[in-house]
Amino acid sequence: MLKARMEETKQTLERAQAAPESQREQILKGITGDKLTGDMLTATVWGYFASLQSQGLIAASQAQMVDAPALSYGLFHAQVKPNKLYGLVNRGVTFQGLNMDIGHLRHVRWVKDDDPKSQINDKPELKQNNKSAAQNRWIAYNKMRGQYASAMEHAAPEAFWVNKTKCSHTDENGRIQNPTLNPCAEGISAVKAIAIAQAEGQKIYTINKQNAQTALQKLPIGGEVGSEIRNAVNAGKEVTVHEKSINKHGWKGFGYIVIDPETGAGAYIIEGSGNGGWYSLVAIAAASLFLLLGVISSLATGGLIAAIALLPYYTLAIGALGLIAAMLAQANGGLDYDCGGASTCDSSEIIVMIVAGVAAIALIASGGIIGIVMGILLFVSFMKGKYISTI
Repeated sequence: MLKARMEETKQTLERAQAAPESQREQILKGITGDKLTGDMLTATVWGYFASLQSQGLIAASQAQMVDAPALSYGLFHAQVKPNKLYGLVNRGVTFQGLNMDIGHLRHVRWVKDDDPKSQINDKPELKQNNKSAAQNRWIAYNKMRGQYASAMEHAAPEAFWVNKTKCSHTDENGRIQNPTLNPCAEGISAVKAIAIAQAEGQKIYTINKQNAQTALQKLPIGGEVGSEIRNAVNAGKEVTVHEKSINKHGWKGFGYIVIDPETGAGAYIIEGSGNGGWYSLVAIAAASLFLLLGVISSLATGGLIAAIALLPYYTLAIGALGLIAAMLAQANGGLDYDCGGASTCDSSEIIVMIVAGVAAIALIASGGIIGIVMGILLFVSFMKGKYISTI
């Protein structure tokens, strides 16, 4: 039914495109948003499950396993950001991308041959961890299928939504196709995030109960991601994660895998968000640099008294630039003082946040009416980005 409806929609759109402009409105009268985007979103997530099941048939045959799909479900939806001015949605929304989250994936799996004397089970690498060869085969198979399922979370949307004839990309042979066009949009999944980090030369940590005592002490990841990783390892799980946040394809954050070593089942997680909102903070940091240079220049030419005398004017200057930057950011959806959605901040982000706060405090402390007003406005913008929830 979905296929027939999508084919009908396609034919209607093609007919409207070929018709004179005066007739298009009538032709498209029955086309709704649900028929256009809703059907495509549904087809994508159905395609995900279909690919998973078809690959499972091949993988199960090769591994001599039985792999039967059970009750599973997930989400695939468009992400939009409200366009706000001082907390009020007044300019519609901005489309930010698509998000696939397969939250419940279940299969019934078992080995076809668990005889320890069988050729498939009579291998030294399968006789370890105080488990039988059949158990270790089952665990390894579950891990392999989990990695494939994670990869499909970025591959399925790319296959459905990206026309690679109209953008540049690297093919399977490493050659760049359509080099004069804009790069193709790409998705992010847990396994892809780890692969990107590895290609960047990052360390990839695999932490389990055997190395937890030393590995967790050296783990350079804090915040929510670090806490989740430590909790998982302390609960007996095995975690694979890269050492620092990646910034790729308009997305910034971490990808990590949490595996149950007793079953091979796992959670494949990305933690982060799209980039944006940082240009305003960079402007504030730049303004602060000019303030510092101005004070140093005054000290060099006129001494301490001259520098102190000119300090209020420099403060007002940084406040004006910072306030303008904050207002521009608010007009484009609000400031982001939360490290781009990642769980840890790099040093430049921390410096920018400190400078923004100091600029607001300096304005309020300047004593002048203009400085106080500008400082309060900048401080409110700071609070709105960090603490005040806006809908």
